[in-house]
Amino acid sequence: MKYCYLFILQISALTLGCFTPMLSQSQENESGSDAAIKSGLASQSLLLDIARHGDRIVTVGERGHVLYSDDLGKSWVQANVPVRSTLTSVTLLENNTAWAVGHHGVVLRSRDGGENWQLILRGQDINEILTLDAQARLKTLTSDEPIEENRLKIDQARYFLSETLLFQQEGESRPLLKVWFENQATGYILGAYGILLKTEDGGDRWVGWQQHIENDDLYHLYDITPLAESRLMVGEGGHLYKQNDNQIDWKKIISPYGGTFFGISASPKSHIALVYGLRGNIFRTTDAGDSWTPVDSGIADSILDMTWTDPDTVIAVAAGGNVLKSDDGGISFSKTTHPERKTFTALLALEGDQLIAVGQGGISRLSEMTE
Repeated sequence: MKYCYLFILQISALTLGCFTPMLSQSQENESGSDAAIKSGLASQSLLLDIARHGDRIVTVGERGHVLYSDDLGKSWVQANVPVRSTLTSVTLLENNTAWAVGHHGVVLRSRDGGENWQLILRGQDINEILTLDAQARLKTLTSDEPIEENRLKIDQARYFLSETLLFQQEGESRPLLKVWFENQATGYILGAYGILLKTEDGGDRWVGWQQHIENDDLYHLYDITPLAESRLMVGEGGHLYKQNDNQIDWKKIISPYGGTFFGISASPKSHIALVYGLRGNIFRTTDAGDSWTPVDSGIADSILDMTWTDPDTVIAVAAGGNVLKSDDGGISFSKTTHPERKTFTALLALEGDQLIAVGQGGISRLSEMTE
């Protein structure tokens, strides 16, 4: 398997359909343990994700930069962050709780809506969690079930264990790529090389969940979204996974594409979603992932984020400053290009057709480009 994860330390590092970091994680910051430096230019630095709850908006990015706004993005304040690791994903919940994840396997939590952050887990903590999970799984298979009848499962568990032990030796080498909460209690963390963690107590305890997904080759996992009665997850190599309500395991479903999907965006309408990724590929489902229809994006650049502003209107951003818009629920798209060809990595829809985008060059407003 060719390991190639979407992570952008330099947007210009787009090669062969993959985003390859110009700096290794050790070069970025050997430990990632120093507190993020306050900078008047933080809002213009590379930012990778943005989220909102109520009036509070939070964006995260390189060097541990976290900024928050309470006036719909007109002004921003830099948060207090205990690490300088690049942060890749953020989500905001009720009761002023926020979560962020990133390089070096860092998991951060805020209790005040993103103003101050606490380090909850590091890469080595995650390696230990996944090792314990693999050891427990192997012990169960070899002691409680007939070995010959479960040879394939046992071989898989041994492979998972060997891989987690290898990652322990390498240290904090795997970036986390997504944090998502279904509700206040249940959440997931996705990452490179098949990292999958779950919490059922609001993040006080995270457990390994790799044994509950059909990802034997440990492909990178990028995004997750809820539908009316299920959830869908996307990853490297065109892998798609589905978990129905009241199910524990994530089942692999038939994929329409062999290239990497970077994200999935669910419509306000039940069972409709769009997956997107390398080389401008978009596919649409109207039956919660049971079947997919290709959509012509009109571009060959990788699509990095997508958001719905209403049940019929979808906006997407792609490499090279491309901005896509659909007015028919994702059946077709039109294209505009940012005059500076900035690459945006994440979008947030506000009231009145207002849009905030983050990425190369920091924070921008895209409303005029999507009218």
